[in-house]
Amino acid sequence: MWYLMTILGGACITNLWVHSEPGQWLRSKLRDSVIKRLLDCALCSGFWIGLIITFNPLTASVISVAAELISKKLTTGSI
Repeated sequence: MWYLMTILGGACITNLWVHSEPGQWLRSKLRDSVIKRLLDCALCSGFWIGLIITFNPLTASVISVAAELISKKLTTGSI
């Protein structure tokens, strides 16, 4: 149960980071760079946020994929 909550929590934190107003403000301050593209991507941000939360690359990968699925559902309405 803890593992599932960690995955869902990490995916939700990632989507808050990618789609929130502070995240958009930070991306607007950065010019076209690799860091801006990484901050804009739920898959990339999800991996690093998951790695910071769990210190486990496998769990970070699962968080990353879950964050991308949630992000697609939020932006397009379909998976």
